[in-house]
Amino acid sequence: MSLDTYITTIENLFKESEELMAEGKELGSQADLKLSLLQDKIKKGERSSAPITDFVALYFGRIDADLKKPYYDVQNKANNNNGAQILFVQEYKHGFDSAGCIALGNHNPRTLEVDSQVTLCIINNNFELDIDNCEAVFPTKKYTTISDHESHWTVVNGPFRLKGTDISYLNQTLGPGKRNSLSVYVGKEVEDYFDNANVFQLSYVDALELLGEVPPEKYLLKDKQKKIQNIINELVILTNREDKLTQEIEQAYRHSFPLRGASVQSHEDSINIAESFEKERDQVHVDIRSYLSKAVSLGMHEMDEIIARRQGVMLNVKEYISGLCQKYRIDLIQN
Repeated sequence: MSLDTYITTIENLFKESEELMAEGKELGSQADLKLSLLQDKIKKGERSSAPITDFVALYFGRIDADLKKPYYDVQNKANNNNGAQILFVQEYKHGFDSAGCIALGNHNPRTLEVDSQVTLCIINNNFELDIDNCEAVFPTKKYTTISDHESHWTVVNGPFRLKGTDISYLNQTLGPGKRNSLSVYVGKEVEDYFDNANVFQLSYVDALELLGEVPPEKYLLKDKQKKIQNIINELVILTNREDKLTQEIEQAYRHSFPLRGASVQSHEDSINIAESFEKERDQVHVDIRSYLSKAVSLGMHEMDEIIARRQGVMLNVKEYISGLCQKYRIDLIQN
């Protein structure tokens, strides 16, 4: 092939490519127009035989298999396991990421935080998409939910409603440019999650009992041990705090100086500081008595068990709890 022929061939290929690109743009414009008309019809209440397709077309402006896949995955998990436990774990990242992005409202570029929300329910009917309200609806009588900023599960009556577009984050790993994640567990997967979960000391037993379910025996024992350890930890912190406050109160009444970095300038200042400490100590007393009542309800005052507080420091549960109950006048006979 001569060089002239070679050049002519290349020119023709470029010309054909440009024609195809123009044709592609025309087809793309037609598709966009038809998609816009489809969205208008869906907004007005028209529905096809494929709700998931309707949903992604309306809220994502696209119709493709990859986008629909997480919705079908969740639908299959829910619809094939009616009567089973279903667990939703949502994570939201905010702050600074390695791509140099800072979330709105975050004032410390070195901070990276991940908020978690965990929801457990017993699904009793098929998953539905509420297209008008952009919600994924999981039929259940009630559900329990907790975030990593809370210490107790909250019970909510009625179906669990998840923001519909959040399902697109299914099994997504948090990272640069990826600030949302959703995991869904069903049946045995739920137990596996709680067996391995370290986040905010979740109590699987509490969640199940709030749903009216009977927890498996192994979780009852595990949950009791976790509660015992938590009570011990809190009581140690609170009693140490009480001792510290008592010392500060005594110093204030003796016109001691300085206290917490602030000099006591007068007798009146000293009295005000002491009264502030006394008020805090009163609340500490209330908290101590609350934890001791929980300890007695668990039978810790009769528990012949020695636990490790930290390396080399052991604690006799029975002696520790009984001694504190005597000091704070907690009745050891529970109704």
